Amino acid sequence: MTDTVVINGAVLEKDAESVWQAGADTLKGMTAALPSIAAPDFSIIPGGQEAAKLYVTARQALADYIDGGQSEFLAFEHLLLQTAIAYGKAHGATVEDITRMEKELES
Repeated sequence: MTDTVVINGAVLEKDAESVWQAGADTLKGMTAALPSIAAPDFSIIPGGQEAAKLYVTARQALADYIDGGQSEFLAFEHLLLQTAIAYGKAHGATVEDITRMEKELES
């Protein structure tokens, strides 16, 4: 009995784009949507200046966290594309397919 593993490069490429790239794009949008609130807007509450500083710190921490997730999604996308390219080269993918995936990997 022989175990055969078949890798479908098109499925890897589609997953890289429709799941991982799309997820990274969503996270990028989330970071951009985090509201900035000007310090004067906090002046209506006691300790407004301190609250403004804390808000800026919290907003930045959340943005950094989301950006880290975006980086991880992009890294996974790149790994899938690299795998699809390597498999395609080893198993007869067309030059056009390889070139398309390599261009996507560079972007």
